Amino acid sequence: MNRRAAIAAGAVVLIAGALAAVLLLRRGPPLLLRYRWRPATRLDYRLALRGAGKAALSSASSGKPERLELPVEMEGTVAYSLEVKEVSPEGVADLVLTVTGAEATVRNEVRGRKLRMELGREGLKTFEADRLIKEVPAGSDDYPLKGTLGTPFRLRIDGRGKVLSSD
Repeated sequence: MNRRAAIAAGAVVLIAGALAAVLLLRRGPPLLLRYRWRPATRLDYRLALRGAGKAALSSASSGKPERLELPVEMEGTVAYSLEVKEVSPEGVADLVLTVTGAEATVRNEVRGRKLRMELGREGLKTFEADRLIKEVPAGSDDYPLKGTLGTPFRLRIDGRGKVLSSD
């Protein structure tokens, strides 16, 4: 890298850092973002999710109320596309959103039982340790993503990202 390129790269890093600091330390009204939708464009997204926490369950099946907290870990991805069909002069866009893929793995432990659920295009599988204990095929009525993957639906969104309507 020549000296000019190194100086330019350093300046870009410094400017980006200064801008980030100003935005983080800024007081006053929130920064408002605007979407400038363009007709006949397609936007593809892939969202990665990862988290850990506790799920609280309540049950009275034994005759007395019982509360159970389960540690849960989850990771997965969701892929989707947005097709911009029309944009009004006010900036309101008619979009078609299609979920093109989804995968997730959820792990938890209940009273010493290690459970894992795997969700994907082929279905939902539940494992205890490494033994498959339940399988729900993707075509089944019990499949959590039935009617979602690959099924387009319409949205109307304003220039600030507010969903005005959906089908």
